[in-house]
Amino acid sequence: MIELNIKTKEHFDLYLFDSTLYSDVPSDIDIAIIYEKSFISIQEVIEFHFELLNDLSTKSKMKIDTILLSKEKEIETKFLSNAKQKRL
Repeated sequence: MIELNIKTKEHFDLYLFDSTLYSDVPSDIDIAIIYEKSFISIQEVIEFHFELLNDLSTKSKMKIDTILLSKEKEIETKFLSNAKQKRL
């Protein structure tokens, strides 16, 4: 399993999921970015996403896959409860 030292920001929660957690040799790094849309703008979400990808690209050569979901959409789709995940 991959261990990453990632700094998050207020109103964002980050989760590792998929092969990142259960494979000894994952093919990529899967990260769910869950944000509180009532507290931050979509521009702030995009900026944080960009910063996160830049930071991770300096730490790993692996492909990085992300999904962006508001907390409301995550609850609606039950994304985290349907995936093996670990909060960062």
